[in-house]
Amino acid sequence: MDPLKKYIETSAKVIGYRTPAEKAYDREVLRWLHITKDMRSALDKANERFPAGARVVPDEQLAEEQSRYEYIRGHEQIVRRLKR
Repeated sequence: MDPLKKYIETSAKVIGYRTPAEKAYDREVLRWLHITKDMRSALDKANERFPAGARVVPDEQLAEEQSRYEYIRGHEQIVRRLKR
């Protein structure tokens, strides 16, 4: 199997389908995560900007949520490089 195709399939399973609004919310979380280095603060800021898509994440799930967003950040970097 083509490595690129395999990567895309794997990332689709991990990230799942996201609407444009969800992608915008995720970008806002990533932006604030980069600034604050704190997952709770990043989620709070994204929730302020996108109240309709606000997510409530219990404290015990913050580490898992941060891992998900780190994966999304890496995925977006890979996709940008592949488009060159």
